[in-house]
Amino acid sequence: GSASNRTITLTPAVGQTGNALVRISVSDGVLTTNRTFVLSALPSSGTLFYEPFDYADGSLVTNSLGLWRNHGGTNGSLTVVNKEAFISASYTEDANGLLRGEPYAVATGTNLYYSLNFSAENLPTVEGGYFAHFISSGNAFRGRLIASTVNAPIFYYRIGVGNGINSATNSGYAEIPINLTFGESNLVVVRYNVGTGRTTLWLNPTDQSSPNVTATDVLGSTNAVSQFALRQSAFAGDLYVDNIRVTTTFNEALGILPQPNVSLKIFRSGVDAVVSWPTAATGFTLQSCDNLTTTNWQNVLTAPTVVGSENFVTNVSPTGDAFFRLKN
Repeated sequence: GSASNRTITLTPAVGQTGNALVRISVSDGVLTTNRTFVLSALPSSGTLFYEPFDYADGSLVTNSLGLWRNHGGTNGSLTVVNKEAFISASYTEDANGLLRGEPYAVATGTNLYYSLNFSAENLPTVEGGYFAHFISSGNAFRGRLIASTVNAPIFYYRIGVGNGINSATNSGYAEIPINLTFGESNLVVVRYNVGTGRTTLWLNPTDQSSPNVTATDVLGSTNAVSQFALRQSAFAGDLYVDNIRVTTTFNEALGILPQPNVSLKIFRSGVDAVVSWPTAATGFTLQSCDNLTTTNWQNVLTAPTVVGSENFVTNVSPTGDAFFRLKN
């Protein structure tokens, strides 16, 4: 731009995801001002919030520079330790992050998913309180994730969900009947339907057909969802949380990202035949054969030339038949 009308565009490198702290300083030669903020590079269009906790040890709210915001308890007591969020039974801070595209209205009936890795170090012997959830309008907490020893044998614990309940002793709580070992990391995927207010839980799933449970507690109302939150309390215990994803599909919650639409093209360039396809089609290999009735497809060994956003492979003065495909 020019004069006082200026813009800046930040473009992450291809394949990079996560949250970066950005500081911009502007000067007219005499006076200087600056602004610091978080740039989030999300893994896919269906990812609404992504947090790998790549911060220095210390307060999550402070070190994330506003990506996480305090909404209750002692500000600064929810911390990052060795690139994980540490949820402590000794403190009471609740913190949340805004979802991209929020609010998600009840009328849409949207399924929102969140996934995270967690390990429990210490849990109370009674109740078992929630430590992760969505926040909806009116400050209602929905899709609550609960770690509890209530129904597990000694030295073990279990994981469950409630639509809006506080603990594993409340009616409608749904629990995965698998005994988990303290200190070991596990993955959960939680689905919350904004329209119906129903919460479903998967533990270490391979796909959406993996075993799951659904909470049955009745909500007084359903509300639009805007934030994802972590919660500390004496009833939640001591846990570590990492790799939070909030998404609109189950696969994206698992980190399985949708492939872009791929168009394989061929055109003449003098006496040569040129094959091209988008550079965004990562993980694809160009193959060829001389007869469509064969299964003997071979990788094309010529390295593609990149021009703009397209890969190009030139077949110099080709003779006979040749067929091409992209193999993922």
